[in-house]
Amino acid sequence: MVSPFLYHFYSYYLIIKNGCTNRLSPRSR
Repeated sequence: MVSPFLYHFYSYYLIIKNGCTNRLSPRSR
C-alpha cells in the first residue's frame, strides 16, 4: 500500500537530490 503523500515526498526528494548532485557535481552526470 503506497500512500500518495509518500509517493509525492519521494518524488520531490529525488528531484532535489538530482538538482543538488547536478549543481554540486556537474561533472558526475
